[in-house]
Amino acid sequence: MRVAVDEYSFVYVKLALLKSLLMSPEDNQKIKTFNNLDSLGTFTKRFFPNFSPKEHNIIEFERSLWNIYFDIVEKIIVASPESIQIFLKSLLIRYEIWNIKQAVYGIVEESSIEDILDQIYFKPGIMLERDKFISNLTMAKSIKGIYKIIKKTPYEKIIEKSLQEFEKSGEIFYFENELDKYNFTNMINKIEFLPNREKKLISPYIYSQIDYYNLNLIYRALYNGISVDSIKPYVIFHGFLFSESQINQLSSSSSLDEFLSYLAMILKDKKEFDFLSELLEKPDPDIWAKLSSYFLNQFLINFKEDIISDIQISSLAFIFKIILLKEMEINDIRAQAVKLSII
Repeated sequence: MRVAVDEYSFVYVKLALLKSLLMSPEDNQKIKTFNNLDSLGTFTKRFFPNFSPKEHNIIEFERSLWNIYFDIVEKIIVASPESIQIFLKSLLIRYEIWNIKQAVYGIVEESSIEDILDQIYFKPGIMLERDKFISNLTMAKSIKGIYKIIKKTPYEKIIEKSLQEFEKSGEIFYFENELDKYNFTNMINKIEFLPNREKKLISPYIYSQIDYYNLNLIYRALYNGISVDSIKPYVIFHGFLFSESQINQLSSSSSLDEFLSYLAMILKDKKEFDFLSELLEKPDPDIWAKLSSYFLNQFLINFKEDIISDIQISSLAFIFKIILLKEMEINDIRAQAVKLSII
């Protein structure tokens, strides 16, 4: 245990400077008060070092934020104990999946290489030691070319299967959901390699995000009139809030009303999840889009400093606070930037 404590003491000291980069609740509220990109950008620089969009538009604004975020995540991974470095890298898989989706969409739509590259972030691939894979994928000229590039990657069978479905049906639905499911099943697998104390703290985050994934998957299918039978292979029968039987019942709903009614019944005895009541009262996409943040906020409640008593768990909580809160900040800044571009 001595070694673990010493390792985490080093982490806490090493990452202490990053604490100043976290926004306070007041800072988050202030984001919504800016009426032009210049003032929003000036404010953003306080929390994202070297923030400097190449051009004055939303795409470059967002690119600069995410590139800084990946630099911060890299610092955290390098400073972290070896016991959780592999797990932290697994959190980058969803950004690699974002890159895969953007590259494949661009190829299918016959977009220019410039337009495809505008949507790609290479840093996650570098940290995962698969940067050549993403680079080569952006250069593919056809679906046949994609098949060659995915050989001997973790995505070979997933992409091959889903693209074959796409070629038969013209429906990209299978491609997206195969990749999204892989993201979460990969994290579940990585949890098993964590020491017990780390596992106890991190597991609720992963499983609460799986709750979000499952609910969002089922909701979108029912809202858009998609057969629940077609989405059931992508449901993950694990969760923090729901039992396997409850997930099965939710994914067997025959209508949106039945789904929401059963969800309300499950939640009535779980007062800590009252934050979901708005979603049940107003089941529209704009409200439902907040679901991930609701689950994330619930998880972050566990990270209040006054309930964390030792350096090992405190340091681990600090790692996750930075990774998760910086991501939320980017989403808030982006939302305001988009709003300003519309006005």
